[in-house]
Amino acid sequence: MNRKIKIKVIMIAVISVILCTLTKSYAASYSVNINKSQLEVGQSTTLTINANEVYGKVIISADSKVTLDKNEIFLEGKPQSINVTAEEIGTCTIKVTPQNLYDNDEQPVPAEPKNIPLTIKAKATQSETSDNNNNNSNNSSSNNNNSTDTEEKEEKSSNANLASLTIGSGTLTPKFNKSTTTYAVTLEDDVTSLTVNAKAEDSKAKVEISGNTNLKQGKNPITILVTAEDGTTKTYTINAIKDGTQEEEEEEEETTSSYVKLGLESLSIEGVTLDPKFDPSTYTYNVTIKDDSITSLNVNAIATDENATVEIVGNENLQPGENIITIIITSKNGEDIRVYQIFVTKTTEEVAEVSEENSNMQMWYIIGGSVVGVLILLIIILIIVKKKKSKKSTENKSNKKEESVEIEIENKPVEKKKKTNKKSDKGKH
Repeated sequence: MNRKIKIKVIMIAVISVILCTLTKSYAASYSVNINKSQLEVGQSTTLTINANEVYGKVIISADSKVTLDKNEIFLEGKPQSINVTAEEIGTCTIKVTPQNLYDNDEQPVPAEPKNIPLTIKAKATQSETSDNNNNNSNNSSSNNNNSTDTEEKEEKSSNANLASLTIGSGTLTPKFNKSTTTYAVTLEDDVTSLTVNAKAEDSKAKVEISGNTNLKQGKNPITILVTAEDGTTKTYTINAIKDGTQEEEEEEEETTSSYVKLGLESLSIEGVTLDPKFDPSTYTYNVTIKDDSITSLNVNAIATDENATVEIVGNENLQPGENIITIIITSKNGEDIRVYQIFVTKTTEEVAEVSEENSNMQMWYIIGGSVVGVLILLIIILIIVKKKKSKKSTENKSNKKEESVEIEIENKPVEKKKKTNKKSDKGKH
């Protein structure tokens, strides 16, 4: 019985070893926290998304009481931060919404939307109160010996950055960044005005928008002038482009030469292939980047008219996902314009490579664990067989000894009878 129990214990141990060998766990975790839950107007804090071995897209949104430096991020297996700046007094909620998160094995990671509460208070003023008790002052304009002087000492802000910039129609390119001051948007021919929403980082800064009405064919520069509290200014420009494509399509046969006169003679990007292949009459292209280290592209664009100006917007600060590069060609007199756009999709192969490596490692773990398990089972079987043979050999020897004892016992009475017969024979004689 004890031998059977030992065998069972050994078998359980072997199975446990195999399971431990085949199991490889990944510490995939996702959480959201904020450094401060209370801010004064103008103060900033950091919202951190802790993503250990987690990948995927996360959307961050909030109301107008705060501004966020990012509205979406792409997790790449490590924590990422979003800067949050308080704008108005009150309470607000920052909503963090994960979308299709997965781990190194491309398995879904459960993650619910998080609502982060934030309280915003009025900005405190710096005051200095002093009590003077001077009995020997003859120059005092007051007979009171105790006087209180309060002086507000507050430096004026020089922050002239925009916190957000959006438009009512069309797509702003590149994506808004407070450090980027030039943007472009292509509009339909029937659009005569453009709604522009611009919000300053500093609540005391002033924002003035001009040039967004009475839009004409061609390039319409819309200016957003931000004036900081101390008078510092910063100008953002949106080039609203109405290229008259609809009218030109109706008169295509008559104005075919205009494509030669104004447009691009060549268009290429170093190290990247355009899809489709460049053609002067094709105005949209697609490009895919699989190298996460690439943050800008060197775009080579040559106009058919040497007197035309070529402006390239959106080829820097490339983010994961879709980016739009806009090439604006403007005639010398500014009346004619052409717009080419390159849609750049930036993907990362790191996740796929890590997943492939993990898959290979897991395969080797399975093979190694299986081999070890089989060897241990064979050893156990050999031990059991050997013990059974030893037991049979011992039983055979014991049986032979018993048989020899029985034979001896049977032979002994025969000898006594023979001796008795001999004695009786002697009596007769």
